[in-house]
Amino acid sequence: MLVAISSESDALAWMIIGGFSAWGGIVRYLMEIRQKQIQWSWCGITSQVIISVFTGLLGGLLSFESGASRYMSYMIAGLFGSMGSTTLIWLWHRIFGVNNLKEPK
Repeated sequence: MLVAISSESDALAWMIIGGFSAWGGIVRYLMEIRQKQIQWSWCGITSQVIISVFTGLLGGLLSFESGASRYMSYMIAGLFGSMGSTTLIWLWHRIFGVNNLKEPK
């Protein structure tokens, strides 16, 4: 099953959202390195970027569905991307009312 994209500008918007999400993940990883005094790890940054792209795309979907402009959706995608797994826990609680999940330290 293929997903039809209505125009090239829609495809470009989703690529920009993915880029902002990944950038947010890199920012989060760099902040964690600085705060927790941990060493650089390619595995660590890769997993953070994967999580951030997923959460950023969720943020983009939520903002588009709420009627936000493209620029606001880009900003939300970057913020959700930088929040990473914290965003997933928040969404899980908000949507399903589950509050026994905690972010790993």
